[in-house]
Amino acid sequence: MLFFNRNISIKYIKSIFQLKYIFGIIAIFIVIFISKYVAEENIKYAFLPVFLFFFLIILIEPLLGLIFSIPLVLYFSYLDVLWISPWNYLIIFLATIVILALFLKGKIKINKYSRRIWVISVLFLFWAIIISLIQGVEFARVVTYSLKLISVFLVGFCTMFFIKNEKQLRVFSYSLIAFISISAFVGVMQFLGIDFFWKLREFLGINPNSVVGQQILQRSRVPGLAYFSIPFGYQLTSVVPLIFGILSVKKRWFLKNISLSLALGLCFLALLATLSKSAIIGGIVGLLVVRFLVSEPKRRKGRVISLALALSLLILILNILTNNLIWENFSKPTSSTLSRIPLFLAAFKIFLNNPFGIGMDQFSKYGEKFFPELSHFPGAYYILTTSAHNQFLNILVYFGIFGLLLLILFYYYTFKGLFRLYRQINNLFVKGIAIGLIGSFTAYIIDSMFHNAGPFMIDPFNWYFIGMAMFLFNSYSKFRTSKKYDAAKS
Repeated sequence: MLFFNRNISIKYIKSIFQLKYIFGIIAIFIVIFISKYVAEENIKYAFLPVFLFFFLIILIEPLLGLIFSIPLVLYFSYLDVLWISPWNYLIIFLATIVILALFLKGKIKINKYSRRIWVISVLFLFWAIIISLIQGVEFARVVTYSLKLISVFLVGFCTMFFIKNEKQLRVFSYSLIAFISISAFVGVMQFLGIDFFWKLREFLGINPNSVVGQQILQRSRVPGLAYFSIPFGYQLTSVVPLIFGILSVKKRWFLKNISLSLALGLCFLALLATLSKSAIIGGIVGLLVVRFLVSEPKRRKGRVISLALALSLLILILNILTNNLIWENFSKPTSSTLSRIPLFLAAFKIFLNNPFGIGMDQFSKYGEKFFPELSHFPGAYYILTTSAHNQFLNILVYFGIFGLLLLILFYYYTFKGLFRLYRQINNLFVKGIAIGLIGSFTAYIIDSMFHNAGPFMIDPFNWYFIGMAMFLFNSYSKFRTSKKYDAAKS
């Protein structure tokens, strides 16, 4: 009868919650035993005891757990421990704390934009499951995809929930920038051909043969501490506009925040070193969008043009210093680049035959034998083994017109909420974050037009940005009445 009385029930749960330290210690010893066992096969799992040690700290201050999840996503998201990536354990643990906190303290107030983003995400999850089961996707694959999608949703929810105020927003955003800057530094050193920074990947459990190109400068599709250069490009193309947004709202920003300025330069150099065309173009467009939004209306055109010229000059100088490597990468279409044509055509034809979708990861079933007319395109072999290499076409093929509509609505409400913040928020730092996020999402969308990531394509790093945006939406009224924004400082 205990749980029929709400007051007694809450008191009982609180008493259990006080035992969290004991449970944490027990969990540490259990995982030490497991990690010792698996570490005999591969040293990459030896970090787990350290990871579990942080659980005690997380129980006291969950925001630290959220921050601790960032390097796991950036550096270890491709590893599997007992069939789940290490960062998943942490996110699930943080989500458990969220559920307990909500039960004990009541409901959280969610802004209409955040609420719509969550409703769209949940609808997409159910639609993806239904279509995949109807189309005969193996049940185990449906369960795996669904759990992974839920886990990235939890990344965004925990980010929104654990950031409470502007100070914590600063701590989180600076921590995110710091961790990606470490990976960017490694990437630049890899580009310079320093073997230590390539061998560092072996410690993380990556076979060096998986790296594209082995010459000094042709080892240039650098991955940093990510699995390979494509996710690294996504990370950098998102972070570069965010840093620039934080900096650009301040007058003489380079002198006032040298550390962030250096991080911006380092991340931009690493972005160029990935030689990912779509990521580089997306990052540059993201920077130009930030510059446009932060400038006074009368000076926008000139300042955007001046930034475009400065970036062009920088890329020209770097191209000369690297023996025309950047120019050759952009001027010579590779088989990977040319393969996008048959991939896009194949994706559209699949959609016309299956307007409600074919289910997750089913693209290869409709391979080259279904599209013989496309076989003459260079790189057409990609049709057999990959997806459409376009975020929107992937969703359209896998989950049909309704899935694509949900994705468009997802971005619509995200951008609408951010532009509302941009126009009406008076807090200088928050305005910079909002502008930076607009640039980040713009850059990310451009990059995702030629690769397979996206909020519904299981990219955990992207959900940190979505979570930050939702926190800003929820705190709109609070930030609107805080420190005035001086337009002259832009």
